[in-house]
Amino acid sequence: QMLAVLVRRQFPDCGVDNITERYLSQLQAKHIEAIWKDATEAFRNTFKFLHQTLNLIGPGLVPFRYLYMVLAAYFFRRKQPDYALLKRYFWTVAFHQKDLLTSTSQMWAHIRELTGEKPIDSFKVLDLDRANLR
Repeated sequence: QMLAVLVRRQFPDCGVDNITERYLSQLQAKHIEAIWKDATEAFRNTFKFLHQTLNLIGPGLVPFRYLYMVLAAYFFRRKQPDYALLKRYFWTVAFHQKDLLTSTSQMWAHIRELTGEKPIDSFKVLDLDRANLR
């Protein structure tokens, strides 16, 4: 699914319109080969960020599965990642009173915001309620 996100972003007309099984079968070798080296680096940086920066060991502490795809898209071909932004993003998504990352439409919106394609609106403010946090 992370690979499908990167292929879609690099090749918008490739037929991979989402990350469901129907679209994963549309992945073509030529597209994968074109981004493979940079994609594997983005994957490594995604897991390195979760493990070494946030000290999250294993997937059980990652609040939403779409987070992997958002982070991979952020790290793809990025020379100077903003780890402060990523930490703020992670904790906002993890503890926000509203579910900010439970659908693919939210995932695509977050990718556009984190990669600078549109202004950051989704996770500017952490809306946290003490009762819900408990």
